[in-house]
Amino acid sequence: HFNCYPDVENLFLWSNWLTPSHMTERFDAVFFFTNMNHLTLYRGSPDYKEIESSEWFTPEELLDLSHKGEIWLKPPQWYEIKELLHVKEFTSLHKHSYQRSNSCLRWMPVRIIALDGEISLLPGDEMYPNEIHLFKSSPIVRKEESMASLRCKKMHRMEHTGVKIVLFDTRSD
Repeated sequence: HFNCYPDVENLFLWSNWLTPSHMTERFDAVFFFTNMNHLTLYRGSPDYKEIESSEWFTPEELLDLSHKGEIWLKPPQWYEIKELLHVKEFTSLHKHSYQRSNSCLRWMPVRIIALDGEISLLPGDEMYPNEIHLFKSSPIVRKEESMASLRCKKMHRMEHTGVKIVLFDTRSD
């Protein structure tokens, strides 16, 4: 119909997120990345199931809209858009995408309910369990402490307060 097709030779595995096991509806979300080597920006068509609309934004614009509460990004989307901020030059994006695709692991956040919000622990965080069950339901951990008091030296987590998300990543410090 549109006489176009994906460039699978330049399609890179970016990340893989599994919905936490306590959730009733779960997804194994796999994100891919490709570079478009032309200036034509295509508008996708909504299917009103998973795609309501499509627009082009910079990562900064999306995070700003999310912070203002104008759009809602699910935590994996928010995290991966935040990761794009680390790539400073467009020319290095292809190399970065290739390197990521060779070391992509499935992540499953572990949720903690604190007194003042929720924490999504990610692999590499000191509090992340040594053993997780990907397909067996695990209870939500509840702590009678604030998110700040649960911070540790080696963190890799998202802290959620309403629509606001804050990332802590001290793995390389």
